[in-house]
Amino acid sequence: MDYLERPVDRACIDRFMSARLPFAARVALRTERWRDRYKMSNAQTDILRRAARGENRDAIAAFRSSSPSTVKRQIVDLLQKTGDESLHAAIERLTRETVEA
Repeated sequence: MDYLERPVDRACIDRFMSARLPFAARVALRTERWRDRYKMSNAQTDILRRAARGENRDAIAAFRSSSPSTVKRQIVDLLQKTGDESLHAAIERLTRETVEA
């Protein structure tokens, strides 16, 4: 059984509530936090979120009505901002942060 002790601070409530969300929704919330932390564009945020859901680059490009080379360029820029070596490494870290939160 989960409970909150008084007085409750806002961060505690946020953690409590987000722990009840489905994992995909928690990943989406974590991706939004990354957008703010790393100053990612909306396109980069969308690409990261979709890649974390298992979509490949061609599917992401098709959904975004972009070319695969445009998606690749966005990923390179995203990785420069986050400091990750690959998209796979970024997704692993994003997932780990989601689980640990």
